Amino acid sequence: MKFVRKDDGQELTEREYYSMILHNMESSWYEQMRDDEKENYDYNFVTFVQHEFKNRAENDAEFNCVEGIIITKNEKIGLNIRYARFRSNISVRKFAKDLNVCESAIASLEQGRKLLGFENFIHCCEILGVSLDEIVHGDDYKKMLSIRHICTMMRKNDNYRSYLASFFKRMREEKKLSLEDAAKLCSINKDTIRKIECGNTTMSEQSLFLLCESYGVSLCEPERKEL
Repeated sequence: MKFVRKDDGQELTEREYYSMILHNMESSWYEQMRDDEKENYDYNFVTFVQHEFKNRAENDAEFNCVEGIIITKNEKIGLNIRYARFRSNISVRKFAKDLNVCESAIASLEQGRKLLGFENFIHCCEILGVSLDEIVHGDDYKKMLSIRHICTMMRKNDNYRSYLASFFKRMREEKKLSLEDAAKLCSINKDTIRKIECGNTTMSEQSLFLLCESYGVSLCEPERKEL
């Protein structure tokens, strides 16, 4: 089954599609659907609720829809931690060593699958140089969702990757930076920057973050054009 957003025709994953439906439940979309569409909507929505909510409700009762994506409070915290780690330019290996946990535990933490005990949580904030309130109630997770979206678009769409290649090359040239200077400024390998600007590679989430931060670019700018 193909899932397409009605307003612009953009193809979505099944998760994104039903997340969007959940977000727009109070709208008039349902009334405008044909009978066969309503029947399909009802069946799939019930199935979606069963799979997405029922199995997780016992441990995590808070759900929100952000940019068409269902996100739990644990996932918010994980994404806030990931963004804070990027901002502090701390590798997964160093973060895991400082917290005295394995690297796979960091992945589980940043994906919202597992939270730290309270003492480790406080230690985590100290390592990252952020407050507990920023991690629990902050909204940096929205920036991480934008970063994730851009990186996904780069993997899936060659034209979008070419667009970003030109975009970041233009940003570097406007700042009159050589590849060597950009590498030092961004803490990214020079060859990696060259490949990004040639459209020969996708970017990691951290590389995208570092480029945007170093060039003073809002995430909205590279995200604006979707081909």
